[in-house]
Amino acid sequence: MPFLTPAAAASLLESAVSTHSPLLGRSTHAQILKTLSTIPPFLSNHLIHIVLSACAGLAGLELGRSVHALAAKACVEKNVFVGSALVDMYGKCGSIEDCETAFHEMGERNSVTWNALLGGYAHQGHADMALALFREMTCGIHEMGPNYVTLVWEEANLVRKEMKDVGIKKGVGCSWISVKNSVHVFQAKDTSHEMNSEIQKMLTKLKMDMKSAGYVPDTKQALYDLEEEEKETEVWYHSEKIALAFGLIALPPGIPIRITKNLRVCVDCHSAIKFISGIVGREIIVRDNNRFHRFRDNQCSCRDYW
Repeated sequence: MPFLTPAAAASLLESAVSTHSPLLGRSTHAQILKTLSTIPPFLSNHLIHIVLSACAGLAGLELGRSVHALAAKACVEKNVFVGSALVDMYGKCGSIEDCETAFHEMGERNSVTWNALLGGYAHQGHADMALALFREMTCGIHEMGPNYVTLVWEEANLVRKEMKDVGIKKGVGCSWISVKNSVHVFQAKDTSHEMNSEIQKMLTKLKMDMKSAGYVPDTKQALYDLEEEEKETEVWYHSEKIALAFGLIALPPGIPIRITKNLRVCVDCHSAIKFISGIVGREIIVRDNNRFHRFRDNQCSCRDYW
């Protein structure tokens, strides 16, 4: 590989994130680390922040740890921008302990730092920890306001009321799929499509086949305090599953199914689509608001980090 300037090393990872390419090879990692070790002080904060953000997008924990070590050596790990990027990177890569450590070791924090830790808890399914941090952020001690699109079972109605009172609205989630030059848009629990009867039959068949294959619904992210069976129904009729069922009906066998969603795909839908890709023997590509997911043979290209 030709010599990389510090800016080129950072841009290489940025490009990998923007194109949603697989994690770069070890030889490239070594070159990037070698290059970053020569960064002049006046560039280190900015470029290390860029590389850490790229590592978060690629779920590149190993490379992220190495960049963290370089940041510590350069004495910039406690910089608010670098530190926030470290918290975000560890949270998105699934290393909550490192995420918390990076947060608590920072001398200065801003709203980005707090929301990075909150996002890390939520991303890894730690609802109690996320709620505790949410309360800490709103108690007035730290003068930090959280991202109010934070919903927890017991206090969901209260949070929604507070959001309504101050005029904060959560975007409506929807998924769409293009078939024969026509775009078909679905929302959760959508029954308005002209092929709704066929879609519901397909969803029922898929659910039976998936449970036979070992699928267990993940109801931890159900946003209402419901009985377990009701929670399963709540997560089963998410918009991406409905769009996928329609795609299986409307598209010829063997053709990849491409779905776009305006919000992040939930854990249950991600797991379900992995199962479905193996059951139907199709490539399924889902673009959510964070990245591309390419499902094939019960696996996803994101390796379950997104």
